[in-house]
Amino acid sequence: MTDDCRQQLRRARRIPFPKLAIVAVIIAGAALASACSQPSDTQQAQQQQQAPDEQARKEADEKAWADAEKAGTVAAYTAYLQNFGSGTHVSEASQRIVALNEAARKAADEKAWADAEKAGTAAAYTAYIQNFGGGVHVAEARQRVAELSRKEADEKAWADADKAGTAAAFNGYIQKFGSGAHVAEARQRLAALDEQARKEADEKPSIFRKRAKLPPVPCLS
Repeated sequence: MTDDCRQQLRRARRIPFPKLAIVAVIIAGAALASACSQPSDTQQAQQQQQAPDEQARKEADEKAWADAEKAGTVAAYTAYLQNFGSGTHVSEASQRIVALNEAARKAADEKAWADAEKAGTAAAYTAYIQNFGGGVHVAEARQRVAELSRKEADEKAWADADKAGTAAAFNGYIQKFGSGAHVAEARQRLAALDEQARKEADEKPSIFRKRAKLPPVPCLS
């Protein structure tokens, strides 16, 4: 035994027992803390396994997003959201869906309006209003419906007056449609009827004379 060892033993014998116990407890606690701070073999294995899994998940997320971007459809972005609800691009996918739906709505609106314009009927414009109550052309469609309804009523009233062919019928048309398409014609027809009635009134005395075969009035000398 060396001199250093003998000196250490002498010092150890001089340390009271309680102090030795305290030192032992401290050493044991430090060892236990060190052991607790060190991850177990199971934890290390789990951590090592989680790292590749996380990387694989990120790669799958990015691939799914790239596929959705390539397709660029509502269905593709919806599928991404369903498969990667907590993915990196969830917010962007939701925004794309909203934008695509808005673009589709506008396109449908414009097509429906073009179809209504092509038909040019009150029924077509009414159908547009019913299907696109918040559409871009609703105000214009309502104006067209009012104009066409008034025009259709005008044409029907004129057809009825023309069929009747009387002064009362033409006067009734003018009163109801003072700015109608056939007001000038109605006035012309009224004037013609008045002229015809005047001529007939002028011709009535001569007609009566012919029927009675009255002798000519002698000249007085």
